Amino acid sequence: MMPPSYLVGTAAVTENLLKRKWSAIILRHLADGITDPSEINKREPDLSPKAMNERLRNMLRFSLITRYPGSSSAKIVEYRLTARGHKMLKVLNFIDQLDQEASQQDHNGEERTLVTIRRTKISPDAKKRILIKD
Repeated sequence: MMPPSYLVGTAAVTENLLKRKWSAIILRHLADGITDPSEINKREPDLSPKAMNERLRNMLRFSLITRYPGSSSAKIVEYRLTARGHKMLKVLNFIDQLDQEASQQDHNGEERTLVTIRRTKISPDAKKRILIKD
């Protein structure tokens, strides 16, 4: 059972968002005032409705967004960022800013590129080798 959203720390929420594709993009659309999930799906054709609903449920669970009945029909649902959601978006924007700074030229004028690292399990032997080299 998941603890109440107010007991889940910002670091845990950030990690959860970052490891799930589309979460940050959905948050940014909501921040831009696009509150209808079908409109977000139109703007992001690779985002499946199933993934969208899972991400929205996750964000609701962490109190990043709230759910409202649509103004025109009871069947239409709108989502809006909460105060916590706006703060989380600031964290994500700061991470983007760090990435941009890191990808710019360094002091020697050399171009640097960022590398995405995937989490993999490291064998105990590999850990020992890593610790010895450091």
